Amino acid sequence: MQAQEPDSLGRTTGKWHLRAQFAGYQGLFSVGGGPVFCKGVWHPALMYGFAPRTEGRDAVHQIILRNDVVFLPNKGGKRTWYSPAASLNLLVETGRHSYLSLPERFPPGYYMAPLPRFTLGLGGRMHRTINGPGPFQTLAFTAEIVGLDAYMWYAISERGFPLHAAFGLSFGAALRW
Repeated sequence: MQAQEPDSLGRTTGKWHLRAQFAGYQGLFSVGGGPVFCKGVWHPALMYGFAPRTEGRDAVHQIILRNDVVFLPNKGGKRTWYSPAASLNLLVETGRHSYLSLPERFPPGYYMAPLPRFTLGLGGRMHRTINGPGPFQTLAFTAEIVGLDAYMWYAISERGFPLHAAFGLSFGAALRW
């Protein structure tokens, strides 16, 4: 019988990842990267998010320290797999407006910018991987459905705000090398 190897931060399935995301709670588009730890479970990243100017709101620029945990990493070389996911993030927004907002009934000024704020996201992720081009190990495409802590709390505490409205869909791509 062989002893199991301890899980350490040094054991990875890929050393680094570069990620781009469309939609979600990090602006309309975000990009960044970072290391991959704990056998592919923990994906910390430093990201930049952008939301263009809209009627009544200036453009929003965010710096995000994102900490994703993928509870079921790809084992066995599957091309497509599903996993529950969570993220704990630190957002710093510039300007006078926040990208995060709740329905009109929430107190005005609740999300003032440029204050840093922590967010917790809970949901699920679908992954589709292919062999990466050139020196890259893999290219992964993801679709996520994630609920943000403040929105979920609002949905639970307020009548007339359905829980499904607290969740958002985003699409991403990540290179791992």
